[in-house]
Amino acid sequence: MYALNFYSSIVADQLRSRRKTATIRLGDKSGKYKKGMVVQILVGQRYGPREKIFDAVIDKVEVKRLMELSPREIEHDNPEIRRPRTWRASSGTSTTVT
Repeated sequence: MYALNFYSSIVADQLRSRRKTATIRLGDKSGKYKKGMVVQILVGQRYGPREKIFDAVIDKVEVKRLMELSPREIEHDNPEIRRPRTWRASSGTSTTVT
């Protein structure tokens, strides 16, 4: 089973309260994550023990350039961000998993 790993305790709280409803990953992850996949949602230190928060079903996987991300998509990734327009445009790609 695949996992989505998160490293911040703030993100853990957002996941538990269901305020975080998407994740943005750098690079094209469409070959790894597919619609309908069940993944484990884990939180913990990098290279350390992780706590399983829950299992989740992937609703959608989209590949976009960073500059194509909407403020709403960014807020779904991080509800604490209130001014996503301050993000700098980049030519890199990202994958949004919801």
